[in-house]
Amino acid sequence: MPRRASRDAALLTPSLLAETAIRTRELAAVIERSRDLLWWERQRRSSAAFRLRPIRGGVGVADVADLIISTITGASLCAECIARKIDVPSGRVKLTLMRISKSRDVTSAGAGCDVCRTSTKVFRLA
Repeated sequence: MPRRASRDAALLTPSLLAETAIRTRELAAVIERSRDLLWWERQRRSSAAFRLRPIRGGVGVADVADLIISTITGASLCAECIARKIDVPSGRVKLTLMRISKSRDVTSAGAGCDVCRTSTKVFRLA
């Protein structure tokens, strides 16, 4: 019985070695691609031509509403300061505030913003 097992192993060894060589080449290619991507990322960060605005607004509608409610609870803030604070475009903040005001008691009045101290329309959760 041991002779048959060693004979089977001897037959499998060349195919296993070939498979190992293939996988080693594939792994080397993936590592090289990863190095290339890291190099490109460093070039993008250091070059002024590639400086792009950060990606914003990756939260859902319900998440934005929750963030706005927690932000304006106990404070009077203008739409621009709310947008900066939660990192969402101010147009989306205004639309969400209109949607929130239908179900919650959101007050809006011309007053001073607690953050930027400008006299403008501010929003507050009553």
